[in-house]
Amino acid sequence: MKNNPVNPCRRVNCHVTLAILLVVTSFSLMSIVSAQSGYDVQKHDCFGDIENNSFKENIIQTAINHFSLSYSLYEENSVFRVSFADTVFSRTRKKENNKIKWINGKPYEGIVAVSIFRKLDKLDVTNDDIKNRSQKLPSRVLEKNGKLFYWHDPNYPVTGETLAMLCKYGLIVESQNAEEFNKVITVVFDDGKGAVYFFCRNNSLIFKSILTNQSLGTYAPPDMDCKEIIDN
Repeated sequence: MKNNPVNPCRRVNCHVTLAILLVVTSFSLMSIVSAQSGYDVQKHDCFGDIENNSFKENIIQTAINHFSLSYSLYEENSVFRVSFADTVFSRTRKKENNKIKWINGKPYEGIVAVSIFRKLDKLDVTNDDIKNRSQKLPSRVLEKNGKLFYWHDPNYPVTGETLAMLCKYGLIVESQNAEEFNKVITVVFDDGKGAVYFFCRNNSLIFKSILTNQSLGTYAPPDMDCKEIIDN
């Protein structure tokens, strides 16, 4: 008798149902606290009291919260890919061996960036990627009011809870075999509209955001008046 292939999402969900409830409850409580605080995100670091938060974690959380309060893209879509740029470069495209590649130019000093773009397609991963918890998979997820934000973080492993959340929002399914996968044309991340947040490196309370459908580095960042925090 021929065995039917096992759906990786079904397998993941069977093992982590209880863990998912705990994760969702945790994120829901975080969303409730931020929603009820009435903060001005450009003046207050609303996540500054969360234990073990790094600079990167803080600004990602600040960007997500500001995005959810400020842009209609949040209401119109349900899944968003987040990325962090520790250095923002000016970039140009160069054709080499019939392939287009991006070339980094001069860095913009003193700023970092967080990009939030809608994700309209599934993740381009195979069953083996899911089974081996490949680095192709995002390791961080945040569910907020029925919306999912995800990003890659090399300091965090891909967990069963993360896979289950990706399954819940249809980002991973019983994927094609490797031969079929090689025929897939990857959807370019910056192909849709999104928001990019520019933060001062020396004072993350100062930031500006723009709506764009262009790749980071192909346009000049907004002028930033980055003033250092002076302790009294």
